[in-house]
Amino acid sequence: MKKFLLSLTFLIATNVASQNNEPEDKTLFFIDDVPIKQSTLVQYHTAKDLKNTGTVQQQQSQQMQSIQELINIYLISAQAEKLGLDNDYTVKQSVDLARRTILMKAMVDKYAAEITVTDKELDEAYALINKNAVEKADFKIRNIIVGEEKTALEIIAKLKAGKAFEQLEKKYSPEGFKESESSEWMNSSMVQPEIATAIQALNKTEYTRKPVKTQFGWHVIYLADKKQIAVPKLDEIKDQLRGLVKKKKLSDIINQLRSQASIKTSK
Repeated sequence: MKKFLLSLTFLIATNVASQNNEPEDKTLFFIDDVPIKQSTLVQYHTAKDLKNTGTVQQQQSQQMQSIQELINIYLISAQAEKLGLDNDYTVKQSVDLARRTILMKAMVDKYAAEITVTDKELDEAYALINKNAVEKADFKIRNIIVGEEKTALEIIAKLKAGKAFEQLEKKYSPEGFKESESSEWMNSSMVQPEIATAIQALNKTEYTRKPVKTQFGWHVIYLADKKQIAVPKLDEIKDQLRGLVKKKKLSDIINQLRSQASIKTSK
């Protein structure tokens, strides 16, 4: 028996030419006249997600264990069928769920194999990454808040004339809104959306050329510093990016199926 099992272990490591092509799927042995196919043995061992590490003897031991387990599965499940457990409601529900789960994975694999990603889609995805990097960059700002737009325009005119931002900040900002000598690092989630948008258009040491309106008043903003998030070159992340685009397309397919389906609660 041991020699017989050992003779089967090499088949696990051998790739099945085509598990979808039944004539090429060899019958390895029989359990009470039930044929055990090579693909069944390979699938079971692969499903255990065992890494092909260790010595040859260790790998053979793992493979023999899979064969023994598979024999037990067939023998014990056959006994369950003899007792009619395959007609038990809970068992039938579990079998149906397992069947649907396997079919779902097969369909997802088919979708994934058929999804293509164009160079244009890669460029668009890369542009979005760069946009997100800009939006999520940390920054330090100085911010003058006034009550009227004309006052903000007056401040901008003085900045264009060469006045220092810090001097104008001390003169125009009301008490409680004056910035300290060294402002804290911030990000877009910590400021008003209007301010975040304005900052994205600024380079370091630039100020807003138009007043920014928020619920607190009119702002003139100076970008003191910015930590730009480094984005790798497209060629360096092209494969990863292609995978992300395919994942997004697959998600769109699933969402379309959900939108077309009739899903409702029972009365």
